[in-house]
Amino acid sequence: MPWTLSLLQPERIVLTEYLAPMTGGEVMAATRETVAFAREHEVCRFLSDCTRFAQVGTPFEVFELIRLYEVLQLPPGMRDAVLLPESDQAREDMRFYETASRNRGYDVRLFVDRQAAIDWLIR
Repeated sequence: MPWTLSLLQPERIVLTEYLAPMTGGEVMAATRETVAFAREHEVCRFLSDCTRFAQVGTPFEVFELIRLYEVLQLPPGMRDAVLLPESDQAREDMRFYETASRNRGYDVRLFVDRQAAIDWLIR
């Protein structure tokens, strides 16, 4: 699988590192696995390392991902700090993801700096 999961201690943050370009189906599978891992560890703060993404997906795929959050019943206090990719197109796509997620009530923020993302998650 082109992603890894770990629990950052002592912050209690689930880190998902996306290791390679991924299909929409792989992103959905990674999301399901990430949420299951978070539930197992009773955590609702996420750090998503998307720095290797070249593209994010179509608007439809983004909406399907956010709809999956609803199906998986992510808690209202969920926070997701997303580390932005280097690609300009992928960054633009991520901004759309951030806006669409926030419009659905999910606290998603974009960051270029890992420590700033962690600081936001723990405050």
